[in-house]
Amino acid sequence: MTPLEQTMAWLTFGLRGGDAAAAPDRVKAAGRLSPDAALAVYRRAYIARLMESLGETYGAVWRVLGDEGFFALARRYIEAETSTSYNLSDYGAGLPAFLAGAPESGDFPFLSDLARFEWLFREVFHAPAHLPLDPAKLSVLDSGNDIRLTFATSVRLFESERTVYGLWKHRDEPDYRWDPSAVSQPEWLLLCKQRGQVYCYALDAATHATITGMMQAGSLAAGLELAARKYADLDDVAVGRAMQVLLGAEALLDVVTSEKDQRI
Repeated sequence: MTPLEQTMAWLTFGLRGGDAAAAPDRVKAAGRLSPDAALAVYRRAYIARLMESLGETYGAVWRVLGDEGFFALARRYIEAETSTSYNLSDYGAGLPAFLAGAPESGDFPFLSDLARFEWLFREVFHAPAHLPLDPAKLSVLDSGNDIRLTFATSVRLFESERTVYGLWKHRDEPDYRWDPSAVSQPEWLLLCKQRGQVYCYALDAATHATITGMMQAGSLAAGLELAARKYADLDDVAVGRAMQVLLGAEALLDVVTSEKDQRI
């Protein structure tokens, strides 16, 4: 490890609350501050900024836990997870997994799923904008050939054993009281950015499986084959619903006849 890397590792350790005994050798404090006191200023600011970032991303989790509970959770997470990106908004990707084993999930079993939804929403929000599909290209859907699908980079699919989207929508309502029975059902969603706004579309299990297959395979035929492995009774109605959702959400960038069919 180079001297610079050693200093950076020490500073990260110190900012996260580690022993700063070596501060006199590494920190030149301003004014009358001691090296330890100077480092403490940055330590408080560092933790505050990370907490602020977590609060901006996980507003619904904050709403459920309240100030005291959320700040306690955030502090434990900050102690466990270092920020590795220059972009502060990138911090917090691991919180859903962290929550899965956290004591807070004992009181709120849906909390990890709620956090997972909030992180997906953040990803979609920061995804680049895209132009909607040219309607003229939809004619290839009637060609009878396999279709290659190109999805917008903002498209995300969400699957949960608990209904958390409704809870998330009420996150800014101080008088809202969540009903445990309202989050007891499974949920499938498609998230996509349309003209600068994030939209969520409710799906059923078969439609979710169909779109998942399409995204994984990149083509209509192969995607339906993947979906059929999960839903043996998949029919044209489910396929039609999936395409209707994708077109309504402007989730596709391109639809073209596959290269194999073009060579025939």
